[in-house]
Amino acid sequence: MKRIFLAALAIMLVPIMTAHAFAAGVTVNGTFTPQSMRHTTSTVTDAEAAFFNPGGFGFADPGLYATAANFLIFDRHHLKDASADTDYRGSSDIYLFPAASVSFVADEWAAFLCSGVIGGGGSATYNHGSEALDSNVFDPTGFLTTQTGQAFTPTKAKVSGSSASLHFTLGGAYEVIKDMLSFSAAGRFVSGAGSSQIEYSAFMNVAPANTVTSKVETEEKAKGYGYVVSIATKPTKELSISLKYESAIIMEWENEVVTNEAVAFNPAIAAGLIAQTAATDGVKKRKDIPAVGNIGISYKITPEVEVGTGFGYTFQKMANLSGDQENHIDDAWSVTGSVEVTVMKGLKVGFVHSYSDNGTHNTGESAGLAEAATYPWVISDSIGIGWEVMPGLIVEVGYAYQWYGTYTEKGHDFENSNTRNAFGFGVQYKFL
Repeated sequence: MKRIFLAALAIMLVPIMTAHAFAAGVTVNGTFTPQSMRHTTSTVTDAEAAFFNPGGFGFADPGLYATAANFLIFDRHHLKDASADTDYRGSSDIYLFPAASVSFVADEWAAFLCSGVIGGGGSATYNHGSEALDSNVFDPTGFLTTQTGQAFTPTKAKVSGSSASLHFTLGGAYEVIKDMLSFSAAGRFVSGAGSSQIEYSAFMNVAPANTVTSKVETEEKAKGYGYVVSIATKPTKELSISLKYESAIIMEWENEVVTNEAVAFNPAIAAGLIAQTAATDGVKKRKDIPAVGNIGISYKITPEVEVGTGFGYTFQKMANLSGDQENHIDDAWSVTGSVEVTVMKGLKVGFVHSYSDNGTHNTGESAGLAEAATYPWVISDSIGIGWEVMPGLIVEVGYAYQWYGTYTEKGHDFENSNTRNAFGFGVQYKFL
């Protein structure tokens, strides 16, 4: 039954629930904030430097700051089952995708605490596609056919799941050379949790009265530790350069079977389904968060116009991913460009374009390799606005549209594509 869950996630839930997100999914920047929709955030030096450029705190104005943000994210999935000449369309709507920080900046040093979603961050449901699709998704091992020697037709095929990993990062920054060089170091704790619910029923083709139903609920939990180091420099007043490294985080997920029910015309079949699921209780699986390196450059062409670019590299091949996935995935990378314009005092508007290579290159290379089947690339375009509505209070809003490279699973005639609309809202406030 665990393989049933993984296969279903590969088709429907991968965009929000698996490791590819660290390079180019929801969590493209480790943490998402509205400012990332209008600016190459790897060079920011305001309160949101805690998320993207901790070293930049050395150049921030002294004071006590707090930030809070949330996103509304709407995924639309299109799955084409060529073997049955049918399409399945689904959605994944995320209403809670938060980020928050508090920081204190003095003349030469700063301290900060920030938290946000670093992996996963939503829920999704797959609910009955085509007959051929459901048969492959919910019984990929052919358990029913093997046990009976007969083919079955699904009448109910539903899987829903949710997953989120939150980071809590505590650190400090020090201005080594005034107005020129700043350094930051921080420790990180990550807590992850996920759940799934599976409902399946089918009847034997040659004897429709012979039915099978099953219901499974599972939960997973994990925690891990890491660190972040960052250097920011300003060779000139107009030019900013930053480097950041986020260490890999070991995440060992432990599975717990909460509900395990099955009813069948043959008690032995029901017992077999229950035993198959029970065998996954307590099973631990490594799904580490890969290390990430970033470089950012921004330049003020005029006092009103700033351009920026960023490059990120995710060391996916070095991460431990249980099963065969690490043998089918390369390192990932992303490149970003931005233009931000100060329309008038206190009002900024910016545009960001990015391309991310997930390192998967259509790697759903075997029917059993569910976790490696993910989108090979992501393109994102966004617009954001930052408005200082009153002294010390900045309101941020933004919109991003992303579309994903199509992948096809080898061994199945399934072609999967995805688009995403994201709306961000946030505030920054300076208390002192």
